[in-house]
Parts: sequence; C-alpha cells; structure tokens
Amino acid sequence: MKIKVFLIIALILLASTACQGFTPIGQDQLSGTEWVLVSINTDTDLVGSPPSLVFEGDELSGNASCNIYRGSYQVQGETLSLGPLARTEMYCQDPAGVMDQEDRYLEMLAAVDSFTLAGSSLTITGGGNILEFQFRDNIQE
Repeated sequence: MKIKVFLIIALILLASTACQGFTPIGQDQLSGTEWVLVSINTDTDLVGSPPSLVFEGDELSGNASCNIYRGSYQVQGETLSLGPLARTEMYCQDPAGVMDQEDRYLEMLAAVDSFTLAGSSLTITGGGNILEFQFRDNIQE
C-alpha cells in the first residue's frame, strides 16, 4: 500500500513539473505586445508609416500602412495560426506605393505559420516569406 501511495505522489509531482513549461493556446508570450514592421524579406525600404501588429488575448490588430486590420490568432509552441483578417477599405495615394506595400504585407501575414522571438525582435515566417518586427518600445520615432 505504501508503494502505491508513493508512486501516485511521484506521478503527480512529475506531471505538475512537466506541465510548468506548457503554455495553453491563447495565453502565450505574444499576448499584450505591440510590434512595428522593420523589413519584408530583408527589404528595409518601407513606404510611409510602417505596419504595426498588436497581440491581445486571442486577437491581433494593427495598421497596415493605410488601413486598420483585425483577426484572431493562436499560438502553440512556435506555430502561429491566424484566422481570417478583416480590414477597413480606405485608399491612400501618398506616398506612392503604400497600397501595394499594404496588400503585400497583409497577404504575407495571412500566410504565416511560425514565429521566433529573440530579445526585442519578432520574426514571422510562412509561404517562403519573412516579416521582421521590432518591439514598439524599441522604435525611435
């Protein structure tokens, strides 16, 4: 009987220790953070106001350079899954190329499948594309 009780206690302790590093979906390391795009596929020549990305709870939002966008997301490990993205439908003429940049950014964002955090940098990848972000507090405006 003492051996069974000991084994049960040992299994409970082992299970609780193993679960300490587990982060449930929706309660991830991205929630509550705000990012600013610094490069698209290593291209740092961004047009106009750089896109932003905010994670809050299980939703993401931001400014895509002209329009505001919003959607849902889930994190599991380093896998990032985004729900459909919705955006406002304004058209911006200035600076030239801003709408092309916005369309490209949102298409790439919709195709993401993984992310990496390194200090104040966030890298999101998917579909052969790389979006590099800096934490909002580290951007000098």
